[in-house]
Amino acid sequence: MGNSVSWRRIRPRAAALLSCALAILFASCLGRDRAERDVPLVELAVLDTFPRSQDSEQSDLIWQGADVETGPDGRVYVADAGAGQVHVFDPAGGHLGSFGRKGQGPGEFTFPHALAVTAGRIFVKDRGGLIKFFDAQWRYRSQLRQALPFAGFAARDDRTIYACRLFPVDPERREEALDDPAIMVLNEAGAIVGSFGKPVPRVKDMNILNMARVALHESGGVYVAYEYVPLIRKYSSSGQLLKENELPYDFIAEYRKENERTYGTSSYYMICPDIKSDRGRVFVMCLDRSIVRFLEMDQDLGLRRIYRLDLATIGENIRSRSFALGAKDGQRRFYLLDGGDLRNLVYVAGPR
Repeated sequence: MGNSVSWRRIRPRAAALLSCALAILFASCLGRDRAERDVPLVELAVLDTFPRSQDSEQSDLIWQGADVETGPDGRVYVADAGAGQVHVFDPAGGHLGSFGRKGQGPGEFTFPHALAVTAGRIFVKDRGGLIKFFDAQWRYRSQLRQALPFAGFAARDDRTIYACRLFPVDPERREEALDDPAIMVLNEAGAIVGSFGKPVPRVKDMNILNMARVALHESGGVYVAYEYVPLIRKYSSSGQLLKENELPYDFIAEYRKENERTYGTSSYYMICPDIKSDRGRVFVMCLDRSIVRFLEMDQDLGLRRIYRLDLATIGENIRSRSFALGAKDGQRRFYLLDGGDLRNLVYVAGPR
């Protein structure tokens, strides 16, 4: 009888412990994407890199990679801030040529560091608020200069430019600056023809607002991601705020805790350095130590798929801050630019 009573007391406790152990095991198997277990998770692998080291003429081609973009024809463009050039590759990584050079004249660059490519135009952002325009044959056409500083930008086929205004503001004017429009709409001459949105502070105790990137959807939507804040906003083409979503993912929560412990704030680490639109979808790049995730969303910001690339598997600490999208045999391809001091490579990733 004594043994029976003892077992009855132990059995519920054992069952509870077993359930807890199974839950922990299940969660660990899912990894840090467990909060999104109803969303397909696609593991990526590095399939190729370029420029290729075995080609002596290409191995040191990129001096200081700053941005990567793909064009409608699948070509890959890399802004090289160190060389003062834009390098052009075919989808397989073959070097097609480069344009531009160091200088301040027409078609020359001081520090090219951001790109946008449309049907018929290549837009290159340079220092001093300049955006220089080139045609599809890489010939210089014109440029604009915008006095107000801006971070990320994107362009439509009609050459309308959407630029995320940057706010390095005086502390005394900080609250007032939060009411200034965050997105500027520019024509080809550089005139502001529209503005909308509200800026988002980078860190509460830092005087920088609106560190943001923008993507343009084929339906007309304007999508804004904030580099240091897990927030995505969707605007109409006329500037009406249609939706706003915080990224509620486990890895971001962990990062915020880690930054809180290290810096006393949760906002120092770059979370979303880039955003792109492709074939009706919106893709947000998220960083997590050696892991890069690409969140695929529909036009209403519904999460459809998570692509996950563990860079530790190739033994490299890639410092990627920009990506571009392509496709091969119906499979997505992700081009990651590693702008590190030693490598300066483009990594091509796709499903395993």
